[in-house]
Amino acid sequence: MGKDLGFVLPPGTGSAPGPVATGGTGLPFAITAKSPNPDAAAAYIDFITNADAMKVLTANGLLPIADTEQQKVKQGPQQDMFTAFGTAAKENGLVPYLDYATPTFADTLGAALQDLLAKKSAPQDFLATLEKDYKTFVESNG
Repeated sequence: MGKDLGFVLPPGTGSAPGPVATGGTGLPFAITAKSPNPDAAAAYIDFITNADAMKVLTANGLLPIADTEQQKVKQGPQQDMFTAFGTAAKENGLVPYLDYATPTFADTLGAALQDLLAKKSAPQDFLATLEKDYKTFVESNG
């Protein structure tokens, strides 16, 4: 595609005119209380998330989740992507993947989607199932 390739954010709509983009900015790493080597686990998490790791991601054409503005990339699609990410982050336009909505949402969404595709449930039942999971979680945070 050469010079015709670029990256832009989708525009917002209605009451949310700013750009909105779905994307997780990383993986939810954790160290359990039963970990036999918590210091090694912590060192690994630091290794894959520190400033040097962000430079390695950038050098390999990936988008780092931290220190994005400090990275130097050539003009073109990668720079467009970095700029768009910065804009979305500054304007609170990053929204999580749907399966991050609640601690159980990935399971709820997967099972409900299977039922919908198998025609075991109607679209309104599918949506009601998702809404129930989400509402229950939100209410529990009351």
